[in-house]
Amino acid sequence: MSMWVRIALVVLSGELLAEASIGWAYFALVAPAPWFLALMTPGPAGEDGAREELTLPRALLLSALPYAIGGAHMWGLLGFGQLMYWLVVAYLPVAGIAVTLLGWPFLRPGAAERLPTWVRIAGVSGAWVLGHATRTMTEYSFPTLVGACLVDAPPFNQLGSVGGALGLEALIGLVSILLAEGADRWLRRAPEVKAPLLAALATLALVGGAGALRVGLAAPMITPWEPGAQAPERPHRTVAIPQASTPNWLHRRAWTVKRLQEVIDVNTMSQVRDAMRQPMWGRPPDWVVMPESALGRELPAKPKAALAAIRETFAVSPWPAETTVFLVMTQLMERRDPARPRADRKDTIFVLEAGPDGEVAVRDTTSKRQLVPMGERRYHPGEPWRPLKTRHGLAGGVICFESMYPKISASLAAQGSDALIVFTNDAGQRWSDAATWHARLGRLRALETGRVMLHASQAGPSFILDPYGRSSARLGLFERGVIRAAVVTEPVWTLHQRVGPYGAAVAALGAWLLAVIGAWRARRGDAGD
Repeated sequence: MSMWVRIALVVLSGELLAEASIGWAYFALVAPAPWFLALMTPGPAGEDGAREELTLPRALLLSALPYAIGGAHMWGLLGFGQLMYWLVVAYLPVAGIAVTLLGWPFLRPGAAERLPTWVRIAGVSGAWVLGHATRTMTEYSFPTLVGACLVDAPPFNQLGSVGGALGLEALIGLVSILLAEGADRWLRRAPEVKAPLLAALATLALVGGAGALRVGLAAPMITPWEPGAQAPERPHRTVAIPQASTPNWLHRRAWTVKRLQEVIDVNTMSQVRDAMRQPMWGRPPDWVVMPESALGRELPAKPKAALAAIRETFAVSPWPAETTVFLVMTQLMERRDPARPRADRKDTIFVLEAGPDGEVAVRDTTSKRQLVPMGERRYHPGEPWRPLKTRHGLAGGVICFESMYPKISASLAAQGSDALIVFTNDAGQRWSDAATWHARLGRLRALETGRVMLHASQAGPSFILDPYGRSSARLGLFERGVIRAAVVTEPVWTLHQRVGPYGAAVAALGAWLLAVIGAWRARRGDAGD
């Protein structure tokens, strides 16, 4: 295989990754296969019979291309060329380089003739998972997971309840290396070409069949409200999620035009009040979930002054006794932390319910802890994650990109959260696919923890998702409206919630170490012969 053919194959992988990220999610299952084939197939033989070897430096350069292409499609070209997005594009290829470094002993040309097939399959699959694990568990964990694409690929997405995002990565790595192995054998005219291809089909059939069975046996958990609809017989909560869908450029203009900000807030609050007053099945909603940055003002630091500002903003008296409203607003700090002299504010979730006097009161609060690197330097991290107490049970709240981290949602679920709520505002991404990708990561948390997910976005998409990844109530990007539904919040048991986010990484490490031992024994046998 010439170098030009190798380049064409890795470019094809990059385009498949891009399409899986912003289009048809099922492409993720086969996206790495051309890339693996480009690395593992020997070069053409010269006149003297010697083959052109692919060196490790060239392989690393090739391995940077798929993620650079996929990331440019998703974050760079569709992100308006902002510096932050191009930094993300430059960061993404690190995962590809890590995969190649870990998988090089099994991928290098000629390895097929020296190593047992199981060694190559286990080694490359393990390297694929470990390479992504190194890029997705740290503070700078931008959305680099290919496996998260499979959230939109039922029934394969049910594997997320077993191994999370890295479990989905394992499926992608296994299927892709089996396909690449079959193609490599065909190009080398080696025997048993069909065996790895049939193994790939059997893997897909097994995982897909198990996922379809899991969903098929599950009872419905979300009932959208509409006139004449029957309320669920099982215990449930009624939920309303207003999406005012104010474009972000209006918010930016409002920073300098006070009157415009007032118009935006009036527009938002009129929709919130309608959501509070509109009954569902004869009673007001139990939970009204407002998205992040739904209102442009900042709350004062002192609790009494903050409560007075909230009462002035809502202007609802008396407050509905049965209704809990979740509000996310920026609150100034009374004292600055000497360790963070620039941080003078925090992003806070307020649980608003009726007090003893019938007026709105703050029952519970928590603040965003996992801040976005570079983007939130003026914000101070909040206290350790814990569920929010409400009249209708416990709710695990995460703000914006906190939904990217499986450890946060897993911690909230382990502490007894009845549902997970994502408060976000992706209006700044405008019509790019970044908002869609962010929503995918939130949906993955629902599968992992076995909890209902309420995703409230200022400009969309907003939706309600059950623990099986099913959604029957949603609003699209920049669509104005209110989601109203009854939600059964019974937790669903998942292996991922018991094992934790590192379970798939540990299993992949075991497979990779077994492959390393197998490769070492195979080379010792060759040396002995």
